[in-house]
Amino acid sequence: MQTVGFNRFVRKEWMDYTAFLASNSDNNVKQIKDKLNEYLKAEVKAEITREKAVAQLTRMWVDVQKKNLSLKKEALALFEKVSQDEKMLIHWSMTILTFPIFVDVATSIGKIFNLQDHFSLKTLEKRIFEKWGERSTVKYALQKIVGSMADWGIIKRVKVGEYTRTEKIEIENIELKFFFLRCYLTALEKDYLKFIEANNLALAFPFHINLRLEDFSISDTLTLNKVGSDVVIMEGSAD
Repeated sequence: MQTVGFNRFVRKEWMDYTAFLASNSDNNVKQIKDKLNEYLKAEVKAEITREKAVAQLTRMWVDVQKKNLSLKKEALALFEKVSQDEKMLIHWSMTILTFPIFVDVATSIGKIFNLQDHFSLKTLEKRIFEKWGERSTVKYALQKIVGSMADWGIIKRVKVGEYTRTEKIEIENIELKFFFLRCYLTALEKDYLKFIEANNLALAFPFHINLRLEDFSISDTLTLNKVGSDVVIMEGSAD
């Protein structure tokens, strides 16, 4: 049975601060947790809730899996280069690397938005239960994920249990586009992604990424290949 992991509401400002600490604290996990705990005291009064929020934030940005250390390093470098709006895609990328349930929730919302502009928590819950099981921990996590997304401004709560799409975030930085695709391939354990699908990923529903074939000529981390009749994106550099 998969561990849920993402079970606390988080604000974008908290993620920004965690990324700042990760970039400026020599990756001292205890020191960063202490600073985050102090930072959150004003907003999160309950100690246990605060500790769990801190643990969730540090899993995303500090104490990452060994296989994702190079992506974390790249994320921190990108954080200094992109616009404030584009930083949301960096947080999104680090979150999908860390929490499989977040991947499934975001993908489900994206698929619903491909058909209509709104969704109910009830409908989303049914989809997630089909994969994760009808567990109280899953239901609780779903509420926290959706609540966090609403706070980030990528969906809008219109009434209790009902949400609608918001305007997509335009992604201009080409390095960030490539970074997200690498996180996507890693998180979903895919060897490649069809190019024709790259600009319409359900998982990336809050963002307008707009990749072109010619963009990959300047990438040293991703390359285009053929699999059957499909042009696909793979990790690696062109020879």
